[in-house]
Amino acid sequence: MKCQKCKVNEATTHITQVINGTKTEMYLCRDCANENQELFDFNKSLEQEFDSLFSGFWNSPQLAMSKAQNLSSPKKCDICGMSTSEFLRQGKPGCSNCYTVFADYLLRPLKQIHGSTHHNGKTPSRSGKFIRLREQIDKLETKLSRAILEQNFEEAAVLRDRIKELRENQDREEK
Repeated sequence: MKCQKCKVNEATTHITQVINGTKTEMYLCRDCANENQELFDFNKSLEQEFDSLFSGFWNSPQLAMSKAQNLSSPKKCDICGMSTSEFLRQGKPGCSNCYTVFADYLLRPLKQIHGSTHHNGKTPSRSGKFIRLREQIDKLETKLSRAILEQNFEEAAVLRDRIKELRENQDREEK
């Protein structure tokens, strides 16, 4: 589709504007989109809103003490060169390696935002029951191993019985 403004270049940007219930759509090329001041202002304000959203997490009182401790031994990313102070100021990692380097600063805000630092993902509806059952058995087996190592044999016996029960249920459902 050709740009609706210059009618020369191929359109790469789609703009939809709704004002008082009236919807207007425009298809623009890169050059015409860059000239559109409203689009530029929108992108700039969106970026500022995004930055301010995450800066609240980085500047939370809970992080103040850990920041002070970690700033005494600043870190720097080996790949992009981002420093600890730059990371805290921007609130965004510079590259994929920054997630590892600045993990201390990312875990608490991620937990505040998502409620967990572990991604569970989705399970398929058809086989999800079996997957969840297998995960539950795996977790119980881990707890069983820990209980045995700690010589907590009463808890180990309870866990062993629960695992046996879940495996029997799993076998029944597979038939």
